[in-house]
Amino acid sequence: MLPDLTAAQLEQMEENIRNQSTASLILSSTLGTVVVLVLIMALFALYLHFASKFSFVQLGWKAWFSMMWWTSIPTIFGALASWVVLLSNSNGQLPIMELNVLNFTNLLGLEVQGPLAYLTPFYLWSFALLALGYQNWTKKNLLSSAVIALAPYIVIFGLWAVL
Repeated sequence: MLPDLTAAQLEQMEENIRNQSTASLILSSTLGTVVVLVLIMALFALYLHFASKFSFVQLGWKAWFSMMWWTSIPTIFGALASWVVLLSNSNGQLPIMELNVLNFTNLLGLEVQGPLAYLTPFYLWSFALLALGYQNWTKKNLLSSAVIALAPYIVIFGLWAVL
């Protein structure tokens, strides 16, 4: 994934990584995560705002942005479980599938590969809240609300499964 680097450039890069403090790595990871999460929520809110225009709903982008945050609250429980697993590990380095202990693969003992292996009950709870919230605000039926509200997730998981 790296461009063609000379041995001296690779050595310099490794030295720079070794010289970074743990605090700076934690800070940059945390800030990066927050920025990316806000951008993702903003894009999903923009999509819902645009989709609701076809239902002649006069809710602003801020309302949809708020709904995105509120409906994602169940995923906090999965993140807390991951933190417990990470903090209880001796070296703090785990593969993502071991970190996400509450996915269906671990809970049900399934042998699922690809994006479905990362689904948790908390994601399904969040998806249900989003579909119900969209239905409540747009007064559409539940099936069309679920399809419209969850279309980005369906596309993302579908592309992930194909790739």
